[in-house]
Amino acid sequence: MTAGRRGEPPVLRWAWLGRRPYDEVWGLQVQARDRLLGGGDEDVLLLCEHDPVVTLGRRADPGSLLVPEADLEARGTAVRRVERGGDATFHGPGQLVGYPIARLGTFGLDVPGFVGALEEAMIGFLAARGLEAGRRAGHPGAWVGGVKCGAVGVHFRRFVSLHGFALNLSNDPGDFAPIVPCGIRDAGVASLRSLTGASPSPAEAAEEMAVRVAEALGGRPAPRITPPA
Repeated sequence: MTAGRRGEPPVLRWAWLGRRPYDEVWGLQVQARDRLLGGGDEDVLLLCEHDPVVTLGRRADPGSLLVPEADLEARGTAVRRVERGGDATFHGPGQLVGYPIARLGTFGLDVPGFVGALEEAMIGFLAARGLEAGRRAGHPGAWVGGVKCGAVGVHFRRFVSLHGFALNLSNDPGDFAPIVPCGIRDAGVASLRSLTGASPSPAEAAEEMAVRVAEALGGRPAPRITPPA
């Protein structure tokens, strides 16, 4: 993110990557993070849709994986261990995943404020479609009643963020069956489509979420940039 003219909010640049494997987008995140750590000044939001993958946070409960890892891999779902906070989650087609690679200092936010901004963007997106979404203490994300429609998991190095959020649009909540989502055993998972019968595709939702994330962070969105190769 580059600061605007005096008195203006900083600008968040964003890219829609399309559907890509997890490892490929992970590499793009690290490149963007390393540019910022090396003195660059362009914070970015990478938005995508993933091939099926289960990610396990650094403190994930081994019991959150309900089937053998080899069985998941055999049916085409990758399993990756990552350094973000949180437990186990699933990413796959029909879900919009966003990775803000940004410096906390640009926005004047601390870690809870950054997480709260990502929650706010998802809650606003769902509310615009008639759902009364909110938060649940101790479990970051976007909740509609007792079900979770959006997850947040982040990691920081020298106050630069990595990882981000996942918003369930048209994906099947049954895709989460092989795990205990986010380690929460007393709540379910839902998608916008499962709750309302309709949803935009991740590609259709990307620009709106780019605007919502930028504004929730205290910035303003820039025109989209060419996706990294």
